[in-house]
Amino acid sequence: MKRALKVVLIGGFVSLLALIAAVNMIAVPLGDTSPPDPAMLIQLPDGANRRLDELLQAFDAGDPPGFDTPVGEPDADETAALPGSHQLLEQLQALDGLSSEEARELTRAAYERHARSSPSGKTLFSLAEWHRHNGNLDQAQALYESVPASDGQWSRAQRRL
Repeated sequence: MKRALKVVLIGGFVSLLALIAAVNMIAVPLGDTSPPDPAMLIQLPDGANRRLDELLQAFDAGDPPGFDTPVGEPDADETAALPGSHQLLEQLQALDGLSSEEARELTRAAYERHARSSPSGKTLFSLAEWHRHNGNLDQAQALYESVPASDGQWSRAQRRL
């Protein structure tokens, strides 16, 4: 009985070592991946598209584009500028028993959700996170790979990769 247990334990240990060796042989080291294509188009929060190399130059210059999403209480013009807000306001007012003030409050809530869905900061990492949460994984990967090692978020970007 003891001999059978030893054989099973030794066999399991050898199998585990073989599995670890196989995974290490197959795995691609993080530094060996190809760099992102500099001509790749990256969507910005304001809806514009910029090439990755242009975007990186803008971040290096300290002037990141596409972060003009307003935060706070919307005025009438900002509410009207929301995607689909005109139709939303008309649909809400068409409902029975819903006042225009209640419809505006629901539109304001939609505006706040839209503002929260924008990147939280003007960094490559926050833009990459925004793309990851919106399902644009190829753009998120390119941005994570572009975070410089001197950035405080570099280690988090490497973990995301």
